[in-house]
Amino acid sequence: MKNRTGTLQRTLLLLLALILILPGLAGRTRAAAQEYVPDLTPVQYCGDYAYKVYNDSSVEIVEYKGLEPDIIIPEELDGNRVTSIGDEAFAYYKMDSLIVPEGISIGGRAFEYCVVRKVFSLPAGVVIRNRAFEYAELPKAVVIPEGALLEGDCFSYCEDLERLFVEPSAILRGSAFSYSEDLKTLVCAPGSEISARAFEYSYDLAGVLLCGDVTLGDDPFPYCRRARLLSESAEQYELEIAKYPGIRPAQRSSGGSKAPSGTTGGKTSGQVIGEAAALEIALTHAELDESRVRDLDVELKQRLRGSYYEVEFESGFYDYEYRIDAFTGEILSSRRER
Repeated sequence: MKNRTGTLQRTLLLLLALILILPGLAGRTRAAAQEYVPDLTPVQYCGDYAYKVYNDSSVEIVEYKGLEPDIIIPEELDGNRVTSIGDEAFAYYKMDSLIVPEGISIGGRAFEYCVVRKVFSLPAGVVIRNRAFEYAELPKAVVIPEGALLEGDCFSYCEDLERLFVEPSAILRGSAFSYSEDLKTLVCAPGSEISARAFEYSYDLAGVLLCGDVTLGDDPFPYCRRARLLSESAEQYELEIAKYPGIRPAQRSSGGSKAPSGTTGGKTSGQVIGEAAALEIALTHAELDESRVRDLDVELKQRLRGSYYEVEFESGFYDYEYRIDAFTGEILSSRRER
């Protein structure tokens, strides 16, 4: 009889526990179901780009399907102003150059594991989200532009990057460059801000130049045992960055040479003119048709004061070489040799 009573009591306690627990589990299940809302925004296509237009009129690039070595993010797609680059849009992509125009934010994991061999140009005020360039291979020297905002581990585990310049008013939050084990030198401009843990575990970081008034959070260099902080004058920043011409974001300048259709004839639209337009300018100046040239080569390059296209070709007994401003179409130099 006692055993039967004990069994009954245990059964009743178990039922009571289930009555108390099940409503909570059901509530959590309903909450989880409410939190997940699938993105049903249709994907649209423009050339090599897939993108979405959201209800708030924001436009996000969701995938790049091309094979171009020089990536210049478009300001518009089908007349829609691009506002962001989405998750994994360029992940694992290998390119020679990356140029991002103004007004476009870079989402988390957008360029994860990507490779940028030569030119890495970000616009002033850019917002870069958590993990955007995680595990990326970057050029040896990179500039974080004026007014930029970096969040989370956006450049963690970056390879090859050895020297980093942080422009005025740029803010590095979270562990922005954590585990960037090739990084050796950091140069901060006046007015820049480096948060706590921004460079944790970047073991090779040795020289940290603080030029002028730089705001540092609590322990921004944990586990960087070789790091030595040096206070320099505000003017020293310009002297340091001048040693690495071509890494600063292109400076928009005006000029006076002929520009092809689609350009602004010496005034920049904030967008590079493209290789085809640069070639057209060179051929027009040389008074040649493309069918009459050989060994043609067009390459986007950077210098201290901006980007330019180097156009080279042969025709007849002559070699031609042009340098054309990437934003205005101005002929910066031209050469013809027999």
